[in-house]
Amino acid sequence: MRRQQRAAAPLLDLDLLRVRAVASGLVGALSGYVVLFGPLVLVPVVLTARGSSELTAGAVLTALPAGFALAATGGDRLLPRSLSDRGRCLSGTAVFTLATAALLFVPLTVAWLVPVLALTGLGLGTFTPANNTMIMGAIPARSSGTGGGLVNMTRGLGTALGVALVTLALRLFAGGGIQAGARWAAAVLVAASAVAVASAWLSPRGSRDAEREA
Repeated sequence: MRRQQRAAAPLLDLDLLRVRAVASGLVGALSGYVVLFGPLVLVPVVLTARGSSELTAGAVLTALPAGFALAATGGDRLLPRSLSDRGRCLSGTAVFTLATAALLFVPLTVAWLVPVLALTGLGLGTFTPANNTMIMGAIPARSSGTGGGLVNMTRGLGTALGVALVTLALRLFAGGGIQAGARWAAAVLVAASAVAVASAWLSPRGSRDAEREA
């Protein structure tokens, strides 16, 4: 960071990270991808430990991307057109936070995991496009390539962290049985969801929001 600040032609304009919409959006994106990819570890481990086949675990997992795709492609038709990007972010984070919180209490069986994962996907599919729009909308056109790189880097970090943190929780609390480890892994997802809610709440209204209200 210090080297980039002193460089005549820095690889990354650090002033971009001082823009609240960019900083809060990237934190939200990181948290969202933790929530998106964490269940890809949690669900197969839990279900196969309970005697389900790998095929069943994979089929259950499809509820998550299916919900994401449904929200991302159909959200504009179902949500009010007057709802701002910030409002969509808040709505999406509220949905997937409730869904991940449910993992702390409901039985981790096929019957419960399918709707919980579908709701998680719906929330993420509502949040992610709106959050990306706010990030890119706050970045000057001359830095759009850098902005896209930041979003992609955040996606990669969130993916890696989601897998790593859930795996770590399952490993650290394995002594209490698969149920205990799964609950702690779910707590990781809830914590990431809470960070996403906070980032959406702290994000300012963007230009697209203002246009919708005009």
